[in-house]
Amino acid sequence: GNSGLPTSLTLEELSCKGHSGKSFENMVEELASIEMALHLARSMDNTTGISETTDASTLHGLMDARGVRVPKSISLDYVEGMTSRARGYAVRTISIVRDEIKSRFGGIFDLDNSVKDDGWPKVMLHEWLDDGRRFTQGKRVAANNYIQNKDRQKHLELTDDASQCIRHIAAVFDIHPDKFPHLWACFYVLFFRKEIPLEEFSSSETIKRHMMRLAEIDKTREAAQFEEFVCTLSPNGF
Repeated sequence: GNSGLPTSLTLEELSCKGHSGKSFENMVEELASIEMALHLARSMDNTTGISETTDASTLHGLMDARGVRVPKSISLDYVEGMTSRARGYAVRTISIVRDEIKSRFGGIFDLDNSVKDDGWPKVMLHEWLDDGRRFTQGKRVAANNYIQNKDRQKHLELTDDASQCIRHIAAVFDIHPDKFPHLWACFYVLFFRKEIPLEEFSSSETIKRHMMRLAEIDKTREAAQFEEFVCTLSPNGF
């Protein structure tokens, strides 16, 4: 059974099957709105100290603050008045549809369907949809700053391009290599709103080593450029 849920919250209505193109995008956007409303309502129920005047207008304000529009297929008054059991059933239904979306893309632009300890999805549908739209508009994901180490296949190392960028930034803004990893981690949070993955964190020793490598490359190139002048005798015999 559907635990008394309205048609708009049933699997048959929410499923992405039969949708494509703009229809699919609109379906995911509506699903993202319902998902956010349900999780916010559940959080308000589970949070102590919430005013007794908490209602649909409060839910609306919380959604606006997160940049998510309110659902069109169901009212926030209904969501706010749902029982915990009914909300749980609706969330499980959305989880099934999320799996449909994930399998539909076959690992390309994958949707992370893991759940955090507080019951919220690790990646909300509105975040996934927004990332896809911004990518379509020409905005890109972070550059790949690492390559596999040829001698130690399980280890990653900074690319020469990344090392050059780091050296340039450090020189222009007088940043000591010891401070650069901490700044990098902070700016990662600024740009991506999450902590930097451990495999993408470079220690100050790693940065220093790559700067030294670039310095050696520079010396080699400079020597090659002046080799003919150094190795050829001038008309004066030296």
